Order: sequence, then structure tokens, then C-alpha cells
Amino acid sequence: MRRALALAAVLASQPACEAIVGISDKIAPADGGGQASAEGGPEGGTPDAGGEDPDVPCMQQPTNLFCDDFDSQASIKDGWTYDDPTDGATIAFDTVDYVSPSRSAQFIAPTTTMSQAQLGVNLASVSTGFRMAFDLRVDVADLTGLPQIGVVEAIGMTNGLTLIYVLADSGASIQAYVGGGGAPMTLPLPPPPTRTWTRLVLVYDLAQGLTVIEDGKTLTTSTMLALGAPGPAQFIIGVSFVNPSPPYDTPFQVEIDNVVVRAQP
Repeated sequence: MRRALALAAVLASQPACEAIVGISDKIAPADGGGQASAEGGPEGGTPDAGGEDPDVPCMQQPTNLFCDDFDSQASIKDGWTYDDPTDGATIAFDTVDYVSPSRSAQFIAPTTTMSQAQLGVNLASVSTGFRMAFDLRVDVADLTGLPQIGVVEAIGMTNGLTLIYVLADSGASIQAYVGGGGAPMTLPLPPPPTRTWTRLVLVYDLAQGLTVIEDGKTLTTSTMLALGAPGPAQFIIGVSFVNPSPPYDTPFQVEIDNVVVRAQP
């Protein structure tokens, strides 16, 4: 069974577009990935998110459930439960653009119907909330004509909540699904800068619900998504197209660095 983003429900606000929803396979034991390195990079580090989510390599991170800075492992998928490049998509180390030296993860997906390039990790239990922080570089000139594409996803098995960070021509958003289907709750967000590193954090709190932070600034909060502990959980990074079509007919590329999942008290 494919353990990745799947095509699913129709957005209530965009009835002609298909949205993306997370599915999961067998949950594996928790397994931290990534190696330590020195902080830096040709473009410099991005601001941390209010001191809560430092933008530093794994060895310098506070206690966490999972971490990967892509700097020392032998294979891009080391530490992850699975990798899933399909339909011409690729996942590789990038030694040119990164935040912590000397590499980031590069994801490239051509505009084919099922194109996706993803890494996923299954954690045995997330008994409280979580903070998922990552550096993102959208490596295209702009988002003009871009169909919906999922970049990051968090799935809770016990609370039935799926959160997806989505980019599109109209900008960015969080699509939140409850119970694995139906129309999502869509939280609009400003688009990230292109070809520039930004640090994003998805904070899921049992009382406060979801908060999205970019470079230390809160973009949105929704207490409606306070749905209890995630339990066994899956976290996915990469790119996944949803029905690409002209005029957007070029591959979509992002780089991701310093991925950290920590427990939210």
C-alpha cells in the first residue's frame, strides 16, 4: 500500500479542484533521523520561531521525537520510515542550497498525474501535542498557474486529524481533515517567499488547536482543531501534485532542511 498523500475530497470553496488527504499504512516504532553539523549555509540561517523552535542542526536541538538535518547520513531516506518518489519524481541531497551545512533535501516533481516525491516517518505515539518545524525553499520563480500541491503533512491516528500545508496559484493554506475524508477546513495563509529560505512551524496543542508560525510570526490559529492527542502519528515532507494542467507545465521543486518534530506540552 502506498504510504503517501492521496487524491481525495473536493474543496467546498473550489468545487472544480481536488484536494489532498493523508492516508497511512502500518505504524512503525519511533525512529529519529538526521545527523549533527554546524549551523550556517550560503544563504544564512532563518530566524527561529520565537525561540521555541531553534533553526539549528539536530545535535543542537532540544529533546525531540524526530529530527533530520540531511547533513551526514549515507542515504536521503536514512531515519525515515519510507521514501516515495513516483511517476518521474526525485528526492536527492542538495549541496548548493541549504541552511545547515552541507546539504538539504531536494524534491522535484514533474507535472504528471500521480507525481510525488516524499519522505515519511511514523511515530508510535504522540501523547500530547506536537511542534513540526522545517526550513522551506520554494525553488520556482513564482506560484503563477500552480495547481494544488502538498508540501508537508501531519496525520494523527487517534484523533483522526490530518493537516496539510498546501501551495497553489492563490497562495498557501492549511487543509485540515477530520476523520480522513469529507471537505476540509481551509485556513488561508500568505504564500512563502520563493527562492528564499523561510522557517515554518505547525503547532498542534490539545487546548489551543493549530497555530502556524513563519519566521517567528504567527500566521493563523484555530481552536476548532483542538481534537485530542494524535496518538500514533505520521509526518510527511516533499511535494505531491493534484491534477496538474496547462498553463503550469514545468516541474515543481522545493528544498527542505532541519526538520524537527517535538512534543508540545
